[in-house]
Amino acid sequence: VSRINANYWLDTAKPQIQKTARNIVNYDEQFQNYYDTLVETVQKKDKAGLKEGINDLITTINTNSKEVTDVIKMLQDFKGKLYQNSTDFKNNVGGPDGKGGLTAILAGQQATIPQLQAEIEQLRSTQ
Repeated sequence: VSRINANYWLDTAKPQIQKTARNIVNYDEQFQNYYDTLVETVQKKDKAGLKEGINDLITTINTNSKEVTDVIKMLQDFKGKLYQNSTDFKNNVGGPDGKGGLTAILAGQQATIPQLQAEIEQLRSTQ
């Protein structure tokens, strides 16, 4: 599951966050480009042109807003998955009750590694 989450971050989440950030920056540029045109349409009293320009900006704002909301939801869901990965990892290392996990297996009195080392030493001494 951890590998799936790591791939999800690399292939989906991170690119989506970057795309959303670029779109927000691009909106600033779009607004700057529209600004002079909108001022000009106001001076010409071109209501249709002004309405069209403002509607274009509003459409972009709504699109960006939805993308930001989607990214926030995605990150909240991903946070839950990472929390579960962290809990699973801790349980694997220390055991669900703090006993009997990987740490106990590797370092405990009945650990496999010390037992194998003892067997290796015994075999060496008999040769």
